[in-house]
Amino acid sequence: MSRSPSRVANLSGCVRGTERPDLLLELSGYSVFFLIVAFLKSPTIFIDPRFWAEEGVTFYARFLHLPFTSSIAFIKSGSILVLTNAIVYIATKVPTALAPAVTTYAALLLHLVVVCQIVLFVRAHSLAKMVGLLLVAAWALLPQTFEVWLNATNIQWITGVSMLVFLAMPAGWIEQHWKGGAAWCLVCGLSGVPATVLAPFFFLRAFMERSFTILILAIVLSVTVVAQLAILTDVGEPRPYLLDPWFLVMPLFLQSVLSPVLSAEVVDKIAPSIVDRNSQHVIMTTISVLIAGIGIMGFATAAAYSGCRKPYVWLVLMAWLVVTIIQNFGSIDPRAELSGWAGGRYFLFGSMCLCLLLAWGTEARQTVPRVVSMGLLIAVMVSGIYTVAFSPWCRLELHGPSWRKQVKSCAVGHTCKIIVWPGGSWILEIEK
Repeated sequence: MSRSPSRVANLSGCVRGTERPDLLLELSGYSVFFLIVAFLKSPTIFIDPRFWAEEGVTFYARFLHLPFTSSIAFIKSGSILVLTNAIVYIATKVPTALAPAVTTYAALLLHLVVVCQIVLFVRAHSLAKMVGLLLVAAWALLPQTFEVWLNATNIQWITGVSMLVFLAMPAGWIEQHWKGGAAWCLVCGLSGVPATVLAPFFFLRAFMERSFTILILAIVLSVTVVAQLAILTDVGEPRPYLLDPWFLVMPLFLQSVLSPVLSAEVVDKIAPSIVDRNSQHVIMTTISVLIAGIGIMGFATAAAYSGCRKPYVWLVLMAWLVVTIIQNFGSIDPRAELSGWAGGRYFLFGSMCLCLLLAWGTEARQTVPRVVSMGLLIAVMVSGIYTVAFSPWCRLELHGPSWRKQVKSCAVGHTCKIIVWPGGSWILEIEK
């Protein structure tokens, strides 16, 4: 089923074949850049690591009393989360005061995996190094990253983005690295549902490129789909599963298009007019959101398409729409997601789709699309910096009571109630 080299090169979308020799230097440089941005975004978490919600109250509390096999096979919200389970289990084997450091820095490593993938993506598609820096900055600063930031609870959303970047790699690169890719597909697919939703797009790409290698990856990922569906069918998971197009489509434009570009603060000022359908401003606001959202999405797609990456563009666009709507459909409360940031984890994938399309758009044939694509990527970075500096809502994710100080103040032999971020509703009882 493999295509000839010339055909693969054509489908790769005008990718120049010269290999830049400084891969290790680039990986190191981009990683350091990400770490600097990450530290400036959340110095408190780096200095005083913490558990996040279910990470401490559900996973850690249970794994303290479970063997390794039971911990790895633990089911949460109707799915198995192998990476999350493994990381939290390791956290139970260190002193209590240091346990959150394991989950925090392990999650950081997963973020860095995506950074490395971005470097490979930029190199493989022969994009400018500035574009790579902007993509890394976006990965650190997108409004949807705050909810998944440096915690093992939400690693499944990181693996979903990792699969997206892998899907967008040129065919030649995938052919060379398919064994490691297959192993990573298996790990990501068994670490939560977000990665599994991409299985149909790997099948579609295998068909488009007549690639037996990509077909193998699609089959591996589909095995994890079957496993996750079997678990969900057996265990079940109560969700509202709304079919109302209003709550399925509008958050897609608000959170994965407008929020990254305009900032969550601006979108939060727009959203109330859409939430209240009886408002006299609802029609005008809705039309404005749709025009702006479809306009930016359409421009990003057209600019990327102009850059000779046609097969990849359509795959990413379709994945953006389908995966985001599916994840929103299966979310805890779709009504709350008519917002600039609430439930952001369900829209992180779509936000990264926008960024990848804009990155391709910087190589468009015409000057205007190139300049505007670069400008929108810069806008994503600027809105992220503004969010960190001035937005009160992100403090919920980045600040809170010190785990280490609470554990230290607990008297030996006593059972103490420890507050777990992000607030007072998450309480973990420990005996020191």
